[in-house]
Amino acid sequence: MKHIAVMLAVGALLVGALVVPAHAGPIRYGRVWAADKVLREGCHNYRYQYVVRPGTNDWSMETFLHAPSGRTIASGGFHFGVDPKRGAGRFRFCNDVTRPGRFEITGKLTWRSCNDLPGPLHECKKHVRWVKPGYFRMRRA
Repeated sequence: MKHIAVMLAVGALLVGALVVPAHAGPIRYGRVWAADKVLREGCHNYRYQYVVRPGTNDWSMETFLHAPSGRTIASGGFHFGVDPKRGAGRFRFCNDVTRPGRFEITGKLTWRSCNDLPGPLHECKKHVRWVKPGYFRMRRA
């Protein structure tokens, strides 16, 4: 009887973990966002902002711009030593292949944490978390 209760509890935890979308990160690790914009004629850079809260100073973040159709149409990246933990980036895309609507920006934050033990006891662990996504609208001029 005890084994059945344990199996049911583990099963409930697994089902609960499967329901959470991969891109729905908590603000605890950072976020990406942009103001509403006008879709201009031709190809242009469109600004967005980010803030990251990694566990250490050894971090990087990939960003992705998703069109209203869900298709990824642009990406970017930020890295420790080159970029600040809070800043802005730009996505470049063109109006002839992009429609107005509601866009989503997602960000995948990666960092490494290491212990301070000497020699073969020294270990590092890689962490990957999705930051809180941002949404904005693009309208025709």
